[in-house]
Amino acid sequence: MKKISLVAMIIMVFAICSNAQFHVPSTKDVVDIKNKTLIVQLIDGDAKFEKKLSKVELAQYHDYINTRNNIIKSCFEEYWTLNEKLEFLSPKEVESKIRQGSDRYVIYYEEWGVNEMRSANVIRKFEGYKLQMKKADKKKPFFEITMPSEILNEADYKFILHQFEKFIMAGIEGKKRKDKSLYDKEKSLKIIEDKTLVVEKDWLEISEAEAQEIYGKELIITDNQEIDRIILDGDEEKLYLTNLWSYSKNTFMIAVVEASTQDIVNLYSVGGVQFDVLVPTDFIIGIGESSGTGLERSAVSLISFRTKFGLGKKDFKYITSKTAVKMNY
Repeated sequence: MKKISLVAMIIMVFAICSNAQFHVPSTKDVVDIKNKTLIVQLIDGDAKFEKKLSKVELAQYHDYINTRNNIIKSCFEEYWTLNEKLEFLSPKEVESKIRQGSDRYVIYYEEWGVNEMRSANVIRKFEGYKLQMKKADKKKPFFEITMPSEILNEADYKFILHQFEKFIMAGIEGKKRKDKSLYDKEKSLKIIEDKTLVVEKDWLEISEAEAQEIYGKELIITDNQEIDRIILDGDEEKLYLTNLWSYSKNTFMIAVVEASTQDIVNLYSVGGVQFDVLVPTDFIIGIGESSGTGLERSAVSLISFRTKFGLGKKDFKYITSKTAVKMNY
């Protein structure tokens, strides 16, 4: 194996750590998008998958698609501010619309895709759910976020859409990646010091007492419904955790998020991809009211992929790590 000098290793580490988890779009790519109509592409069912389902399962699947689309619609209507005009269209409707004049539209769309981690001799590929935005007359997105799952509820979209607006607006204003309005390391450290972290009790891989002792700051152990409420209410005193792909580290990392602003104040990894937060891509059927279609089945209930976290000793150390705050952005 070829040896790497200490100096080379330091340069490599610095190069990795000095990049942001999201890029800032170039001004030329986004300067005019506020004047365009944003088309939000809705989700279609998978025809091949549908053929495998029974009548009841197919009805449940259609409920799932409708639920996801309703969440996407309501979240864009509630949280999106960059474009005055929004249209919600199916993929076929999007194709028809942009044929009428693609230069007038920006498109938000979601799809499963692959990110890569490259080293000298190895290329590792990681599947993820890509949330992307592009000009209708361009093939490549000018901004994207990769999440570990498509099971996204309103609280997840509040976080996601904030990142889209924050970084796209930075591009419009000509800001650079290191602009303190995007990530202020010292401010982030103070926020972590002053605010209370909330975690779900089922995430714990250690006892509650041990988690409290290791964390050493204000910590509330609660349930997912309460965490979602804290996110949606924008609680000014709370921090919470989510998971996303870091384009600098080329892996999924855990983000510590300020509930009131939806800004990331720390980004860390306990080593390797967090496979324990990845959930199946199949739809989830929850316990609920009858769907009202005459079939005996439970209503679809979308829960966040955040229900799949696993937090151990290292997590509670890294959440408050000054090194992580300063190096992993």
